[in-house]
This record gives sequence, structure tokens and C-alpha cells, in this order.
Amino acid sequence: MISPAEVTTITKLWPHRYLAALLPSILLGILIVSPASGMSDIQQLIDRLASNDSMIRSGAMDELSKEGKRVLPHLEEALKTPGSNVQQRSAVVEILGRMGKPGVRSLRSLLRNGTGKNRRLILEAMRELGPKVKWAVPMLIDTATSAAKTGQKRDRGKVAGENFQVRAAALRAIGSIGPDAIKAVPKLIGLMKKPNNRENHEAEGLRVYAAVAYWEIKGDAKLPVKALITALKTNIKCEGCFQRVLRCLNEMGPAARNAVPTLKSIGRDKTGTIESAIQQTIALLEKEPS
Repeated sequence: MISPAEVTTITKLWPHRYLAALLPSILLGILIVSPASGMSDIQQLIDRLASNDSMIRSGAMDELSKEGKRVLPHLEEALKTPGSNVQQRSAVVEILGRMGKPGVRSLRSLLRNGTGKNRRLILEAMRELGPKVKWAVPMLIDTATSAAKTGQKRDRGKVAGENFQVRAAALRAIGSIGPDAIKAVPKLIGLMKKPNNRENHEAEGLRVYAAVAYWEIKGDAKLPVKALITALKTNIKCEGCFQRVLRCLNEMGPAARNAVPTLKSIGRDKTGTIESAIQQTIALLEKEPS
């Protein structure tokens, strides 16, 4: 790769003034797309995945994709690093997908064995990619329907909370893929139809996220709205759970209009912020399409 000092030297020796002015930009482009020759170069490419410049990110992604399996440890480490931003994580996930089986195996392992926080961050990055990660539907289904594997004794309440966040993030990622995630539908129906459980707010939360994912994939609101109405009635005393259902109804908009009678009935006994949130949701659901 060409160093900054060499760029300066070549610029001074260039005989044409105007071309000399353009040379640094030309050589910078070479720097961005030139093949990585060592571990430090690979890390530089990975760092560029966090750039706000889409051309720089794209160039780095192309070069890392060409490097093959030898960059896998570096890509895995980038997904484990708390400081990486969502752009960088999304780019790494996309590169792993381009690599085929080795990259897919690597991502599956991270989703099965990583910490709760890292797994959630990876899934949030996958959600940002939407249909671009349709190849990941099987592992997302597995993550959404499986309990956490911690491998060590930990506080059960903390593990349960992490497990819910991870599974919810997986359901959100599945929904973002849209119709290409059609294979997930049977599992989503299973989650929506689970027996009511007033004592298990996490299970009820998964019912809600499964309903929204189903709607995003199928475009049919009948079954999801029925599941959300069940969640409204089940979580009537849990303000956080209730707010979660309202947010999902808001996402669905007028397609969820069948939930209005239930909202009005429940709203009669509510006051303060919950009552206000219910009225806002009702207004949104009853809004006529423009």
C-alpha cells in the first residue's frame, strides 16, 4: 500500500500543476480499495466500516470480502467489540453473508454463544439490513425460539431478561426481512397462540413481537391483531407491557383497527399517561387512509 509520505513525494515530482492537485485524491482512492497485505491493513479496513462515507464503507467491504476466511477472526472480534457502531456491525454481518458457509457458521456461533448484549447488538444490526439478510432466516428463527445458553451459573432473573431481549430482537429482525422470511411464519403463529400467562411478561412480550413480525411478512393483520388484543387483556396491569402493545399497534396503523373496541373498553379505567397513550393509538387506528 502507498504511504502518506509517498503521496507527498509523488505530488512534488508530478510535472503538471493541475494533475498534481488531483493526485492525492486519486491515491487516496487507491488506498481505500487496494488489497490488504497484513493484519494491520485488515484492521484499517474494518475501522473504515464505521465511516459515515458510504463509498469508503463499500470499498472496505469489497476488499474484506475478497480476503476470505483469514479475516474471520477480525470480523468476529468487531462484532464482539462494545464500541463498534451499528453501521460497522451491519457491514460486518453483510460481509459474513457474502462469504457463504464459513461466514454463516461464524455468525450462527456468535448468536448461540455470545453474551446477551452482544447477541442483541448483532441482531439489531441485522434488523437494519432487512431483506439483505434473508439468508439468515433459519438462524434468526432458531434464536427467536431458543432459550439462552450461558454455560455458567448466573442470576436467573438476569439471564431471563437477557434471553427475552435477544429473542425479541431476533423477531424484530425477522419482521424487517419481510416476505422473504416466509419460512418463519409457522413459528410466529406458535408464539402468537401460546396460552395466556399473566405471570410471565416475557412470554407475553414475545407474543407481541411475533404478531408484528407476522404482519410485516404476510401483510395480513387479522391474526396479529387478535394476538395483540389478547396481549392487551393479559397485560392490563403491567404498564410497561401495555405500552409495548400500544407501540406495536401504532406501527400497524389503520390495519389494526379491530383493536379499537378493546382499547376503548380498557381506556375507561385508565388515567394519566396510559389513558393519553390509548387515545393517541385509537386516533391513529381510526385514521382514514389518505
